[in-house]
Amino acid sequence: MSRKVYLIDTTALIHDVHLNDDVEIFVVEGVLDEAKSLKAKLRTEIILSKSKIYKPSKENVTKAIRIAKELGEHNLTKTDIEIIASALELSESYGSDLIVITDDYSIQNILSYLNINFKKIATKGISKTIKWINFCPVCKLKFDAKLENCLNCGSKLIKIKNAVYNP
Repeated sequence: MSRKVYLIDTTALIHDVHLNDDVEIFVVEGVLDEAKSLKAKLRTEIILSKSKIYKPSKENVTKAIRIAKELGEHNLTKTDIEIIASALELSESYGSDLIVITDDYSIQNILSYLNINFKKIATKGISKTIKWINFCPVCKLKFDAKLENCLNCGSKLIKIKNAVYNP
């Protein structure tokens, strides 16, 4: 029987996620920095005692950023990118035994696109993988780049679905 491997987001520290002793746990440094509440700090100490801090390679950080841009996920934090990059690396070693614990919809969207397993805790989670684009409601132009205003008319752009994939 294969052993489950978890890469945990701040979600696991904020909520009372039960992590069995037979599970291998990885966490990125950014998640530890995000654990600000007292409950999360206490939980962090417990989880750290049985987890490994993981630092992804620069190559996979670059790959995670590229994929995020392809999907129109432009509002990711450094920690989000670290989680995605780490998931890319760990999935090479652990395959389908890797589960990323996250309630972040953008991270779930990218992981779904990459066929990497994830588990939600306190949210509904995503039902489809989406590619987002920026759209001008005035002149109807579409933009892939992270822009706030239309390059043609200056109107505020809105984020819309451009493509939907089933996870």
